[in-house]
Amino acid sequence: MSRFSLSISFVALMLVIGFGSPWMVASAVAADEAVNANPLAINPDLAICTAIVFVALLAILWKFAWGPISAGLDKREQSIAGNIEEAKASLEKANATLKEYESQLASAAAETKEMLEAAKRDAAAVREKAVNEAQEAAQRERERAVADINVAKNQALQEVAGTVTDLSVALASQIVRREVNASDHANLVTEALQQLPSSN
Repeated sequence: MSRFSLSISFVALMLVIGFGSPWMVASAVAADEAVNANPLAINPDLAICTAIVFVALLAILWKFAWGPISAGLDKREQSIAGNIEEAKASLEKANATLKEYESQLASAAAETKEMLEAAKRDAAAVREKAVNEAQEAAQRERERAVADINVAKNQALQEVAGTVTDLSVALASQIVRREVNASDHANLVTEALQQLPSSN
């Protein structure tokens, strides 16, 4: 039998005992007559019976109703306090995680900025290196062209010098063989010019 049904049975028994006894009935009739006679009159038997029933009902409610209700309220209060503590701990953890993510984000932004600056420096260095290499290659080409021109010029000068020397020797040998007058001299010069190789 549960506590609640036991308490209901006890209250019903008290009511039967209190109102079912013959002296209570007689007392109630006498009180009824007295009540009709004087509304301010107090019936001691009825007052004692009512007080006993009230105290018994209060004791039953205290034992079987207020205790579980109070225990349930205490348990609910502890549960709410535990939930509040868990919420505070979760909030602190979330704030710590947020700070960590913000720190990581700031670090990543700084690293990205540094990488961009390094890439710009590298690009400038590569561009400068390419310009320097191009200038060096152009300088080498210019020097090679100047050297080729000097070689060709020296060869041409050597060829001219050799040709002039040959012509001079040939002219001198012809002059030595005969005495030259003005018309012979003109003929010798013309012949020497004709013997020069054509530059065309």
